[in-house]
Amino acid sequence: MIDNWPTLVRAIESAEATVSGLNLEIRELGAHRSAYGWDPLGRQSLHGLARSAFEVITEYARKTLCEGNDSVLSDSTAGEIIYDFLGRDATRAPDFSGYWHALEARYGNGVGARLARVSAAHSLRGELGLALEKNSWRQAPKMERGGVTFELCRRALEPRIRAVGYQVGYDASLVLTRIVKALGQLTDGRFPTDAHVEGLREGAIAGAAAPLRADIGGCRWTFTKNCTRVWMPLELALLVRESIESIVPSDTPLD
Repeated sequence: MIDNWPTLVRAIESAEATVSGLNLEIRELGAHRSAYGWDPLGRQSLHGLARSAFEVITEYARKTLCEGNDSVLSDSTAGEIIYDFLGRDATRAPDFSGYWHALEARYGNGVGARLARVSAAHSLRGELGLALEKNSWRQAPKMERGGVTFELCRRALEPRIRAVGYQVGYDASLVLTRIVKALGQLTDGRFPTDAHVEGLREGAIAGAAAPLRADIGGCRWTFTKNCTRVWMPLELALLVRESIESIVPSDTPLD
């Protein structure tokens, strides 16, 4: 693709011009009443395909260099880097290897992983209520029943479609999955992430009336119509807090 870039650009531009010309002839012959145009190229372009290839590289770098964290290597950041390596005319081919090396230079040697952990710690600090704004209506973690209850302050329930009652919805499942993966990341796998990913999938928790409750990996989850709470055994709760505060000290101001 790179070696033949100028030829490919000329070929696709010629094909696009041919299709455009034929569509014009079709309209002139009275087919303008049709709601559809002839689109043998499938609305694709060579540059669009190159962009897709860059996206594959971005996702691979995010996974291997940044522990999957899309706030460290965001789409907007990737777009800024890609701009320097994207072929924009008939003579300059996209430099995929240059883009990869640029990502390696920025996030390699553990830099991306470290940034991902810092990002996860900041996020969890807020999600678990370990740092609260002054006069915040949110609840701080509470010691009870030999453990600690964290209030996530996220609505997770939505009405069931084929039955009466509620279930943990799709969007909430994505958010909660992100949270438990971050907990596993910061505790070096000691938080039972796999059990939670399975247990918190869309529709896995459902019932006829709120609140809904579920025991997952030794943690007890409660879902009300307004918020979500999770109780953790004291040892696990302390591990979570210590893991977060080892990266973001408790006296760190809120962003």
